[in-house]
Amino acid sequence: MGKEKVIEVVLQNFSGKADGFFDNTRTAASLVLGTALGSLFSLGSYTKGNNRTSLELALVKVYQLLNWTAFVLSLNTVITCTVVSTTILHGRFDPMAETPYLLLKREFEYEFVAVRWSMLVCLLLFLVMVTLRVLLEFELLSDPARRDTAKFVLCSSTALFSHLLSYINSTLCCWPNLWEMTLHMFRVVVTHTTSELGSLKIISALATVGGVYFGLKTGLTPPPATKDKED
Repeated sequence: MGKEKVIEVVLQNFSGKADGFFDNTRTAASLVLGTALGSLFSLGSYTKGNNRTSLELALVKVYQLLNWTAFVLSLNTVITCTVVSTTILHGRFDPMAETPYLLLKREFEYEFVAVRWSMLVCLLLFLVMVTLRVLLEFELLSDPARRDTAKFVLCSSTALFSHLLSYINSTLCCWPNLWEMTLHMFRVVVTHTTSELGSLKIISALATVGGVYFGLKTGLTPPPATKDKED
């Protein structure tokens, strides 16, 4: 009898906390989405200059690929959070748990893992995108007089990226690092896709594999050689 009382005290209704998590994540993802959309079409005229180095052209390509990836992940986060909030309002789940985290992990594992992973990756990509944009826009790589500034930007960005990734790895709770979380996320996505297999899910899976393949192929393909400007 005493043990049952302890269980009754520990278990609580955390449906409101769960809904708040997705609402807060949707707000953050909306900010990243707006920024990614605004910068998606930038640097379009940058590659038209004949005096751009191969390194600069390669970084522009990486910037555009990362920008598109951040846009896709943030948009997926916004839509997923919106849909799952309605699901929570429907109430067809067990809201009792020891913590809000355990409730989300048990009842909404696909949405929780996908949304959390997408936001973490988006924020890390955003840092890399800003770093590349600063290097390219201010011509820190092509101007010898600004090489020290380029080193300062790269060192500070690397320090921040390493610090954030280390902090993220130490706070994931269920995974030792972000890489293990990524593998688990893919397993959850595969399980979710194959549980109720449909034509749209098949198209999405095939298109995702194709997107990853061609994205890597595009990123690893060296840029065309620049031609000197004709007189």
